[in-house]
Amino acid sequence: MIDLRGHLRIADFGLAKVIKEKRFSYCGSLEYMSPEIVTREGHSFEVDYYCMGALLYEMVVGCPPFYHHNSS
Repeated sequence: MIDLRGHLRIADFGLAKVIKEKRFSYCGSLEYMSPEIVTREGHSFEVDYYCMGALLYEMVVGCPPFYHHNSS
């Protein structure tokens, strides 16, 4: 999202919540999900750091981490 001054803003779209114990939700793009989410072992706020790292990696390198052109 872009504000009135042209600066980028991070938007939530209502999916964020404060958690104190492990969650087992499965939502998002597989390329940015942490292994805990994919294997449904339960996760906490730490997966946000993983997702941010995956996004920064893609911004620097040009493709998501663990990307392969053959998805099968």
